[in-house]
Amino acid sequence: MKRIIISLSLVFLLAACHNDPPVVTPPASSDNELDEHLINANRTISLAEEHTIDEYVKRHEWEDVVTV
Repeated sequence: MKRIIISLSLVFLLAACHNDPPVVTPPASSDNELDEHLINANRTISLAEEHTIDEYVKRHEWEDVVTV
């Protein structure tokens, strides 16, 4: 009986730990402002990914390869 109560308690505790993802609402503005906002967001993501790749290359001591 004790095992059942402990098991059920564990299940309920784990179920209660579920976090919903944050809700991101786009700015309520004109299409041009929204486009610029999305471009800036993509630019930020792109720069962060570029930095991550550069750090990976440095960490593994690879030669810099420039592709055109």
